[in-house]
Order: sequence, then C-alpha cells, then structure tokens
Amino acid sequence: MHLLLLHGFTSHPVLTLGPLPKSLKEAGFGISQPALPGHGTKPEDLLGVRFQDWLLAAEKAYLELPEPRGVVGLSMGGSSPPIWRPDTPPRSWWPWPPPWP
Repeated sequence: MHLLLLHGFTSHPVLTLGPLPKSLKEAGFGISQPALPGHGTKPEDLLGVRFQDWLLAAEKAYLELPEPRGVVGLSMGGSSPPIWRPDTPPRSWWPWPPPWP
C-alpha cells in the first residue's frame, strides 16, 4: 500500500510526523509527504493561500500514488480526504488528531 502523509496547519511534513514515515517505510509502505501550499517555509507564505489550494494539492498528490493507496493525516491533514474524495474515499484513512495538553 502507498500512503499519503498530510501535515497539519502551519506545519511541515518532515518536522511534524516524527519517526512515523521511517517506520512505515521499514514496514513496506510507499510514502509521499508533500508540503501543502504555503507550508514548510515562512508564515508570510500562507498569505493568499486558500483552503481550496490545500485540498487540490492533497488530492493531486493522492491521485499520483499507485493503487492501493491510503491517507494518514495529522490535524488539518486528517480532515481533508472526506472533503476532496467524497465519492471515492481512500482505501485506508487514518486521521490523527493533534496532541492535547
């Protein structure tokens, strides 16, 4: 299975998912970790970026994965799949809520 790993709002895919991507790769999963538009650089880069831009980027990255494919999303990234693929949900979807204090 190939997994799309989506980060949360104002986050970065490599910095926030910790050892999860490496563990998934070692378990035999294919991994894609795109930075959503405006993320992973500086806060000003979020200016002018719309929620729809993130949804389109996530859907594009998902559709580029070979089948079978699924989604692991942290916070905002975990809420995206039902919005951009309501007619064909991912084969596997793991929403990961943000940590609570």
